[in-house]
This record gives sequence, C-alpha cells and structure tokens, in this order.
Amino acid sequence: MKYLAVLFLVLFTAGCTNPAYQRQIGKGPITLSDRAQASFEEYLDSNPSVFAITEDGSTSWGWYYCPENEGCRGNNFVYTGPAIRTCEKHSRGKPCKIYALGRDIVWKTEDK
Repeated sequence: MKYLAVLFLVLFTAGCTNPAYQRQIGKGPITLSDRAQASFEEYLDSNPSVFAITEDGSTSWGWYYCPENEGCRGNNFVYTGPAIRTCEKHSRGKPCKIYALGRDIVWKTEDK
C-alpha cells in the first residue's frame, strides 16, 4: 500500500511539472469582462475543477466541474482538456488557456 501511495505522488508531481501541462496555463496581463467574471463566479459556486478563458478575457470561456453525485476524486489538471475544448468551441479561433484550477487562479500575470 505504501508503494501505491508513493507511485501516486510521483505521477501527480510529474503531471504538474509536465511542460505540455504548463503550456496550457495562461500567462500575461488579463482582465475578465463583466460576463466572464459572472461566469467565473458561477463556476466558483459549483464544485470547481478547471476554468479556461481566451487570452483577451472576454471572447469565450469554458469550465468543468465535478457533479456532486459523481464524487470525483483526483487532480483538477485531468479536466483541462474538456474546459479548453468548451472554451475554444466558441472562441472564434482564439486559443484558450487555463485561468483557474479548483478555486485557485493559476494564470501567470508575470513571467517567473
């Protein structure tokens, strides 16, 4: 059982530091439009997993949440694909990036 816990920790850490995953997180200055901010607040009132938005903060956004009756477990980064696809479906060709994982805003406003 200890080995399983260690394996899970290693896989989780590898997923978070994966360069492909890091490229999905937005960076640069961003200001959410009033409609995007309202949607983000609705997202926070759900069981939030991932919120994605276009880099302009207003063209399109998409989010994924865990329905209460499904008892989702695991890490939110697993759900980045569905959130980005939902956002890009209405983005008029603009790419979408991850703005928040769970309740934490992960968008990098400064280069670090």
